[in-house]
Amino acid sequence: MDWVLDHLALNVRDADESLRFYSEILGLPALRVEEFRSGQIPFPSVRVNAETIIDLFPHPKPDPGDHPDPARGTLNHFCLALSHPEWQRLRERLRAHDIPLTAGPMLRNGARGEGISVYFCDPDENQIEARYYVESSQKSYGGRGSYLTRMGLGATAKDQL
Repeated sequence: MDWVLDHLALNVRDADESLRFYSEILGLPALRVEEFRSGQIPFPSVRVNAETIIDLFPHPKPDPGDHPDPARGTLNHFCLALSHPEWQRLRERLRAHDIPLTAGPMLRNGARGEGISVYFCDPDENQIEARYYVESSQKSYGGRGSYLTRMGLGATAKDQL
């Protein structure tokens, strides 16, 4: 079974401060910053490697009177990329074990382009995104198509859902 960590999504108090930390201190390339700052997208990202990004979800500090759930922490969700056949088998296992989807299937952007995603929770309520990539989005990601094909992470448009 070939699964790849696609992305982590972190809840951050200040997206600009987090961008500075991850890009200037850790040296990770910042992605989609201008689109975020112009309001076109809700969060920026940084690239860890060719297969993985970290999304920085802005969540402002709670008001002093608020009581945030400390168990929720800063992890918004993590995403696993898998082949379309494995994704379908996962969906069958989720149904067989009565694990409900919290969202999807839906077309979403990820570390290597657009893919079809579903969301569900583990027993501790950590949100997990599972996706497979559609063939057309792989060609625009720096020649990653051959890697993705080797990993079996492609699908044709008619197989998207």
